[in-house]
Amino acid sequence: MSSEPTDPPADSGTVVPLRAVDAHTEVRLGEAKPTAPSYVDLTGGEAQRRPIIPEHWRTWENAKRHIRLAAARHGHRAAYHGVRSPAYFARALGFAGWGIIVTAKRLIAWWHIPGTTRLEWEAAANGLLNEHLRLHK
Repeated sequence: MSSEPTDPPADSGTVVPLRAVDAHTEVRLGEAKPTAPSYVDLTGGEAQRRPIIPEHWRTWENAKRHIRLAAARHGHRAAYHGVRSPAYFARALGFAGWGIIVTAKRLIAWWHIPGTTRLEWEAAANGLLNEHLRLHK
């Protein structure tokens, strides 16, 4: 089979031949640096400015429609979170309660050293007053 493209039959329609053009945007591994960057200009050449007054504010009907749509969007958002706010409050209370428990556990673990009472009793029983006071501190 030949790798050469063949012409389509004459009655098959209009054929537009497409030719690939090298844009020189790939870096070739043998080169130290790319030759130059390639830019593609997609503008038609005419200035592109946004209108001063947007389309949705140009007529009174469009402005009213835009305001209705914005009010509906913000109303839906307010209703969505308004319905869910009790659940948000309950979750916040749960996290706050759990935070209090974790903080209390850590404070007690930091503050309370188990077994010091027994050591104080032994030091007092053996007459080591200074040792008893040092342990108490």
